[in-house]
Amino acid sequence: MKKEDMREGLKVLFIDNSRLLRKSMEFYFKNKAALFVSAESAEQGIRHVEHHCFDIVICDFNLDGMNGLMFFEILKKRGSRAKTIVISAYVDHKMCVKASRIGVSALIKKPLDGFTVERVISEVTMVD
Repeated sequence: MKKEDMREGLKVLFIDNSRLLRKSMEFYFKNKAALFVSAESAEQGIRHVEHHCFDIVICDFNLDGMNGLMFFEILKKRGSRAKTIVISAYVDHKMCVKASRIGVSALIKKPLDGFTVERVISEVTMVD
């Protein structure tokens, strides 16, 4: 997708403990989102949420410390209206049910690339 295809002013938070994946996504979205911030943990993500209002929050399920779904539950309790996307290499029925229960907008199975993430972002933002 071209930059003009992304929603204007889109602010994205991307949380994953893989430095390589974070850097890859930062590079891919450099000129596609108004703000693209990455974090290596849910706890670091919470600090970013305290300083920015994100439209999209993408978080890996399997993180050290708090997992991605726990992080999304905290966001929901804080009243965040961000669309949420969980990413994971291991997807099972139990995780899907819990993700649905807490209102996760989408799930992306790893391995993933920038194009896939951008497509899913477009899909979840079109729901508005």
